[in-house]
This record gives sequence, structure tokens and C-alpha cells, in this order.
Amino acid sequence: MAREIEDKFLVTAETWRTLAHESTYIIQTYLLTSRIITVRSRIETNRPAIFCIKLAERKDGTPEYEWRMPSWLAKLCSQWPKRTLSKIRHRVQWGELTIEVDEFLEHLKGLVVAEVEVPSVAYSYTKPAWFGKDVTRDKRYKNVLLLRDGIPA
Repeated sequence: MAREIEDKFLVTAETWRTLAHESTYIIQTYLLTSRIITVRSRIETNRPAIFCIKLAERKDGTPEYEWRMPSWLAKLCSQWPKRTLSKIRHRVQWGELTIEVDEFLEHLKGLVVAEVEVPSVAYSYTKPAWFGKDVTRDKRYKNVLLLRDGIPA
């Protein structure tokens, strides 16, 4: 089991684009969602398909379990209506950290969010100028709630 500790920000400028060293297309399908557990599949260009279980968020991070899954099964999961979101993920190296900039597609088009996984809750780093509002604790920006509710007003 890994613990995911991440910061999440709205992106306010396009300057990150020149820094991106990798871009991939992602389809995430939410198979089960509740207050205490999220189960999803993910298809990402040039990477293995992933089956993921995330437990309720805690102060020391979100417990997360991931396994490779057959791509045919992930594709089958992605056919489930109203349970799938798509985005383009751009990776930007920022010192020793990798920033993942997600450009959402379809009904979430126009939303661009940056996520930074950090090694500990106490870890500090210099944020790029193109980071806008910190939405780390704003549940409305969780992917599963974006899928259900759309872009927050």
C-alpha cells in the first residue's frame, strides 16, 4: 500500500506548456464510489492499464492500492456510461518533483488542474507562478466529484 500525499492547484497561465516533457491521454472509469472508498480503472497512453482502490483521505495521505490490469478489461470498464472522464496529463519536472498538469476534456473542457505528489505532509517547495488557487482541500475538485457535478462555479 502506498500513501498518496498531494497538493492540487488551479492553473492560471499557459507558461507550463513549454516545460512539459511528456503528455498522455487518460481515461478513468469510476466503478465504485462512496465516502470511504473509490475503485477505478485507468487507461493511459503508453502505460499499463491500472486498477486502483483509494480509501478515505487522512491527514497523513490517502491510502492507495494499485495493480496492473489487462487492457481489454480496462477498455470494457470504460464503456460504462456516465462513469468515465478523460483528460490529457502533462508532466512537468519542477526541481526534484514532477507536476502533473491535467487538462480535462468533454464536459470538463476548460478546467486545468496541477497536482504535485510530495513525500510528506511537512514537505515544502517553491510553487510555480502559474499555480493559482490551492484546491487541495476542496472536495469539489476530486475527479469523481468533477465527473458527477461538473466544474465548480
